[in-house]
Amino acid sequence: MNPDIIPDEPLQWKLVRNSVWLYFFTFLIAPAGYIIKLIVARELSVEDIGLFYSILWLIGIISTYNDLGLTEALQYYIPHYLIDKEYAKAKTVLVFTRLMQFLSGILISGILYLGSDWIALHYFKTDQASLLLKYFSIYFIIINLFQVIQSLFIATQKVKRSQGIDVIRMRTIVILTVVSAYWWLLTVYTFTQWRLMGIIAAILCSRRWLKKNFLRLFRDYPIERDKQLIQKQRSYGLRILIGAGAGALLWQINQQIALYAFWARAAWYRTNYLSFYTIVGTITGPIISYLFPLLNELYKKGESDKIKLLYRILFSWTILFWIIGWIGWYFFAEPVSVLLFGEQFRQSGILFQHYAPFIITIPLIGILFQDIASRGMVRQRVHILVAALIVNSIASIILWKLY
Repeated sequence: MNPDIIPDEPLQWKLVRNSVWLYFFTFLIAPAGYIIKLIVARELSVEDIGLFYSILWLIGIISTYNDLGLTEALQYYIPHYLIDKEYAKAKTVLVFTRLMQFLSGILISGILYLGSDWIALHYFKTDQASLLLKYFSIYFIIINLFQVIQSLFIATQKVKRSQGIDVIRMRTIVILTVVSAYWWLLTVYTFTQWRLMGIIAAILCSRRWLKKNFLRLFRDYPIERDKQLIQKQRSYGLRILIGAGAGALLWQINQQIALYAFWARAAWYRTNYLSFYTIVGTITGPIISYLFPLLNELYKKGESDKIKLLYRILFSWTILFWIIGWIGWYFFAEPVSVLLFGEQFRQSGILFQHYAPFIITIPLIGILFQDIASRGMVRQRVHILVAALIVNSIASIILWKLY
């Protein structure tokens, strides 16, 4: 009997069940990050914290390009092969993705490890960064394995699994950080080790879930030697890489213009202004992130009635969110900014107050991008991002000169 990894279920039941799990886990994970930052801020120096998160930021940037766009390609194609009962193809693209990420991960980790002294001296300007970079070279390989496992659960809509391993990762870091702080053992080096331990714990716990859901896929089906299949993955991944580059520039261009044109104070204001997007994203993000695998399944199965029903639900929810968000942030963005960031950042709240009437764009853009992603329209996504980057850059420069 073939494994039924993506079973047919009523749309309303699937949407409600997975949404509940998504928000449940989101609100489990969010406090963990806050607790970690709170403890670290009390126990470590500003220089140590700055160095740690600077290296983590660098690793995050490299990770964006290290996976060669294959993680999202895996999330898009593997449900198609599972729905079509082409289990050998599903296994092939999974093994190919893991192999490519492992090879590129080994290469980049080797550069980080062997070049740690040089990078520490010339980029981070401190010898302390050398040992941290060695730890992060190991972290880099392990985080790649974690991302492949999580992507497999996301693609097959195993929400409890994909979010559950993230909870295990974050809670492990919290526990180890609290214990080490209590025993006066918390340093920037031990904190980095706890990040490693969190990912290792999540991977070990995921083994049982992988066996339960995918054992027959790994055990009973061969790897296909199909160049066209691999080429399809690589082509999709390459376009994802181009889109990721354009998206990163689009996200950063206004921050850099603010820094260049209006100096550091304006950039600080804008950084905290962007924190309001993070707050909104905590509300809208979980359900929007789930749309990609859900719509991917529905479009593949040609279930147009379910797609229409889903969009009626989504746009009703979006309009309600718009009305509440517009009113709420218009009146409360300024006091919330003072509460979170202090009186000196009141201007950040005033900036978001001006954005409040347009808050509908946050979920709307997310929904529409997930829709075209779920239909494999990766070239169109790149065109949209590049066009947005060009228009945004020109508009920002013109408005800067005028006002």
